[in-house]
Amino acid sequence: MKLSDFICCDLEIEQDCDFDALIKIDDRFDGRALTFVENEKYIDKVIDSKSIVGIIIAKELKGKIKNKQLGIAYSSVPKASLIRINNMMLPHFNETQIGNSCKISPSANISPDGVVIGDNVVIEDNVTIYSGTVIGSNCIIGSHSVIGSDCYERCLDENGNHVIATHKGGVIIRDNTIIEQRVIIDKALFNWDNTEIGCKCFVGRDACIAHGCKLFENVYIYHRAFLCGNVIVERNSKIGIGAIVANRVHIGENADIKLGSVVTKNVENNSAVSGNFAIPHSVLIETIKKLAKSQ
Repeated sequence: MKLSDFICCDLEIEQDCDFDALIKIDDRFDGRALTFVENEKYIDKVIDSKSIVGIIIAKELKGKIKNKQLGIAYSSVPKASLIRINNMMLPHFNETQIGNSCKISPSANISPDGVVIGDNVVIEDNVTIYSGTVIGSNCIIGSHSVIGSDCYERCLDENGNHVIATHKGGVIIRDNTIIEQRVIIDKALFNWDNTEIGCKCFVGRDACIAHGCKLFENVYIYHRAFLCGNVIVERNSKIGIGAIVANRVHIGENADIKLGSVVTKNVENNSAVSGNFAIPHSVLIETIKKLAKSQ
């Protein structure tokens, strides 16, 4: 693809380029990528990147890019232009495949294309599964859950209208995972990415896992927990009831996020955090004890 293929997306092209995929600046992508910048503080990240070959940049930042190797296009609202390009890319799906010995409720709504379901999978009442979803063997998908939905990714364009991203990525749920009732798992934003749930994971009722999250083996997400976009949770970790984990936070192995926590920073291996905003659990308990004694 070339920048010039999308000149209809409010682009003023200074230097054309070939690219393979769209990314946000902090995404990890091994290939030729196009991204956007609306703030001068991110320009150095673009220049230092080994994968970014093209940039859509705000018109008021003209002349700020000195790297002559980069493709450059200007836009009134760069994010809106990137979303428009994303929405123009057409997905290609094969016919849905369902494995052996599955138990699928007649009220489940499974896309006729772009879904792969392994053997011995149970899909309960009123489940919705969208294209781009792969479910491994021996999984359970609880009633009223939604797998592969679009997440929140939008902005206002140059005319003040909403530009909403059609998500082009997928969802992968690996073997022996249990998804309880009313869970929402969003597909990844870009077509090279997936939201991934590892083997032997458990996702409790009313939990929400946003686009691009990666859960490794044996992760427990308890009821009504919320993982914002692109969160990574390493194996054997637990996210407590009602906890919220902010965008792009990394949770290490064997970590314990206590119930109701609001996690805004990375959590180290083998550690426990709690509170709003979350701090090491032992520190919070000692603080509470000291406050209680002072009363």
